[in-house]
Amino acid sequence: MYDIHHIITDGTSFKILNRDLISIYNGENLVSLPVTYKDYAAWENKREASETFKRHEEYWLSEFEQEIPKVSWPYSNSHKEDREVIYDQIIIGRDRFEVLSQLAKETRTTIFMILLGSLSITLSKISGQDTMIIGSAEAGRNNSQLENVIGVFINDFAIKTSVKDNNTFKEHLRQVKDKVMNAYEHQDYPYDKLIETLKNTKKISGSDLFNVMLVLENIKRLSINAEGLTLEPYNHIRTEAKYDLYVGGIQYEDEIVLGIEFCAGVFDEDARNSLKKHWESVLADICKNADQKIKTMDCEVIQRPEKIDKIVEESSFSAGFDF
Repeated sequence: MYDIHHIITDGTSFKILNRDLISIYNGENLVSLPVTYKDYAAWENKREASETFKRHEEYWLSEFEQEIPKVSWPYSNSHKEDREVIYDQIIIGRDRFEVLSQLAKETRTTIFMILLGSLSITLSKISGQDTMIIGSAEAGRNNSQLENVIGVFINDFAIKTSVKDNNTFKEHLRQVKDKVMNAYEHQDYPYDKLIETLKNTKKISGSDLFNVMLVLENIKRLSINAEGLTLEPYNHIRTEAKYDLYVGGIQYEDEIVLGIEFCAGVFDEDARNSLKKHWESVLADICKNADQKIKTMDCEVIQRPEKIDKIVEESSFSAGFDF
């Protein structure tokens, strides 16, 4: 058994380590590395003085110059200090996966962008917000020489999305695509440095720009070609939630498994089941008709109690809100 702290490795590094261990077990020679992690660290230090780095910094500071809208939950849970993780999942089976894959091909987007678009719509309908920030992460191995190096290259980034009810999902997807592509273009700017800079300008007080994170990993089923050797992953169970909602998706050849981590202090059982139902409903509508307007999507709306009270006061009609 080997146990490695996340401070010196990332998910891609574990795959490299497993592959190399199997190669050694089979008596094969490992490929020589053209660079080491020490070289990467030196590049990083030198890059901070470059004009490209300054351009990346300008983009991110401009993106979060004004509003920094975390998702505001409508639930009145009295145990907000409870950061226990409650696990659940959504499985997107073969039929729906094929429809989403075709949609990605037609719109020149990705499955990740579609999932991000559908999640932002779901959160908008639940929270009543039309603008929010959802976090994600990128492997950070933009240089081909780093493909086989073990170390920490992963970098978080924050995507600010706007949901407009009169837009169709495809129109919303185009906006999400633009945001994601911009984030990828400027991904070499360290997220930790962005947080530090925003703190210095008093834009934020916490350690994150977002309280919801979505990550999608595209992997093949594990194949071990080593006679007499069996590898079994040990599933580490996170006990304390870093985010209110974390979705770690795995895209296989024929399905997507979305592992969901709910913060118990924010989501009780009803809230957890409700969010799952809403997201599945939005995904079903996208598969039926991606040209459907967001406001007509079959997703039951949950609103803040004070917002409902205001609507009831202003109108005698208290059901069937049109969002």
